[in-house]
Amino acid sequence: MRRKVLAAMAAVLILLAGVGANMFLSSLKEPPAQAEPRQIALRVEAMEVQPENVPVVMVGHGETRSLNVVAVSPEVSGRVVKIHPGLKVGGIIRSGEVMFEIDARDYQSHLDEATATVAMNGQTTERLERQYKTDQDRLATFERSRDLARAEHERLKELFEKDEVGTRSAVEQAERAYNTAADQADQMAQTLALYPVRIQEAESALKAAQARRDLAEVALERTVVKGAV
Repeated sequence: MRRKVLAAMAAVLILLAGVGANMFLSSLKEPPAQAEPRQIALRVEAMEVQPENVPVVMVGHGETRSLNVVAVSPEVSGRVVKIHPGLKVGGIIRSGEVMFEIDARDYQSHLDEATATVAMNGQTTERLERQYKTDQDRLATFERSRDLARAEHERLKELFEKDEVGTRSAVEQAERAYNTAADQADQMAQTLALYPVRIQEAESALKAAQARRDLAEVALERTVVKGAV
């Protein structure tokens, strides 16, 4: 047992001696000198980049399909009288170019007719407004004539009944003149009462004609179908 203890102690002493020797030898080494970092300048060449279209050639076999398919159809009916030469499979039509045209003669006639109707209804409205103002002045004249005829009738009637001056025939004639003047004033007043309604109807007809003209203009424009913008 004593031998084993001595052997273990000898092994420990040998291990400690080895570690100490290693540490001593390490302390004798000098560290390497630290190198200074060097910056190396690189030569570069700058140039302006411009975008450009580069054709891509694909080699292979297969079926090509369009990415986007748009159905082109006119919004009005009629006979096609002009077709763009590029309107075919694989053709190219630039934006804004006319693809095809439809016979526009009927649509132009409709537009001309609608335009004439607008002008006619506009003239009717203006004429009614002018006549309305004129008849208002005429009503004032008729009312003045009625008042004068009534005053004359009352004057002749009073002279004949109180002072026995004049004749009954003159009084009756003055009464007829007064009745005529009053009837004219009443008829003109009734006519004036209808003017606002007639003017409103003419203005409504004018607006309807303008709407039909606008639709005719749109239909005429749709006879020409252009490429997408």
